[in-house]
Amino acid sequence: TVIGEAIINYEFQRIEEDGVTFRPKTFKPDKYNQNVASTLAKWKADWKKEMILNTKTLLNGDTKFDIEKLNEAEIRYGVIASGAKLLADGKTLEYLRDNIPQEKGIIAAEMEGSGFSPACDEYGIKWMVFRGISDYGEKDKNQVKNKKYQKVAVVSAITSMIFYLKKLYRTPEERGEVELKF
Repeated sequence: TVIGEAIINYEFQRIEEDGVTFRPKTFKPDKYNQNVASTLAKWKADWKKEMILNTKTLLNGDTKFDIEKLNEAEIRYGVIASGAKLLADGKTLEYLRDNIPQEKGIIAAEMEGSGFSPACDEYGIKWMVFRGISDYGEKDKNQVKNKKYQKVAVVSAITSMIFYLKKLYRTPEERGEVELKF
């Protein structure tokens, strides 16, 4: 799972004689997103346990799911490139990384965030993006080796969102970490 530190809409470009010049637009989630970077290492072990517990519910008892695949799941926090195109050529993600320099670099690409984040910003809605990643824009997107990770990606992203809402998207008092004094 990738939790979006920022969404970079890469579709804004200028096409010139000598090539494409990117003019990306960056969207950043609200202040609660800052909690993720500082506490991610602390909650990774709990996140894995919760993911295993959520599997039966999230997959409706799918008996073909290999629960051991969840041990391969990772959670990262970083910049997500987003646009209207489905990446399946094995080169575009690397091209975006090289041509849209970011301080920490682009770590994933997807399609929905480029519409979701500006719409939320326009209407003043707090937002975050949790992406389950099962492939990296390769040509073999629909082959069995990538398909087996799609369910892991789904469970991982949903668990990350649930875990975030329960553990991080609240004040310390709401999480029970601070003794309230009256």
